Amino acid sequence: VKRERGTSECSDLLWVRISKELFGLPKDILIGNVYISPVYSAIHKRTDDTIFDILERDIVHFASKGYVILGGDFNSRLGSLLDFDNEDHIDIEFDLDVDTISHVNIPRNFSDKSP
Repeated sequence: VKRERGTSECSDLLWVRISKELFGLPKDILIGNVYISPVYSAIHKRTDDTIFDILERDIVHFASKGYVILGGDFNSRLGSLLDFDNEDHIDIEFDLDVDTISHVNIPRNFSDKSP
C-alpha cells in the first residue's frame, strides 16, 4: 500500500495504491477518499477549481493506472430519493443477481426531506 499524489494539492482528497500482486489482479487498485465540504461552509470556495473538477481530473488520471474505487463524505442531500442507481447494470460487470437487488426497496428515513 502506497500513498499517491493526485493532480492537485487538495487536502480533501487522499489517494492510496494497492499493488496488483497483493490480490493477484491484472492492475493496481487506486482508492480515493474524498471529503466535500457543505456548499455554504467557509472552506467550500477556497480554490479556483471546485472539488468536483479536481476529483474528475484525479479519476481520469488514476483510471489509466488501475482500478479506481472512490468513497468518502460527499455531503449530498438525498431527502427521500434512493441512495443507489437503479439502472447501473452492475450485473454485466460482476454477474450479480440485480433483479433481487433492485427489488429491495428500503425507504429512507431522514428528517431532511428536501431534494
